[in-house]
Amino acid sequence: MANHGYARERLTLAVDILVAAPGPIRDRLQEAYLTLQDLKADDFRDDGQSRLWAGIREDLISNQTSQSGRGYLRDTLEAMDDSEAQSIAKRFLKLNGLAHES
Repeated sequence: MANHGYARERLTLAVDILVAAPGPIRDRLQEAYLTLQDLKADDFRDDGQSRLWAGIREDLISNQTSQSGRGYLRDTLEAMDDSEAQSIAKRFLKLNGLAHES
């Protein structure tokens, strides 16, 4: 069952982490992702939001060949450059804005 309110609540928390939490962008992206990792496509109001979330998620766990023992998320974050990390953070902000539109 879709829970759009839950998705909005979690996105607000994730954006708060990205904007206000101390630390490097990669650490904040990790915490933001962990806040949202249990969201499913039908938790979003429309297909555009679902696709945006799927793209963010894919970009954050794309290093599926990692054998470091730290996990796909951490290895993917450490492999990306600052511009990639900033781009993903901006997509979180966009998704949050879309989810809060009337």
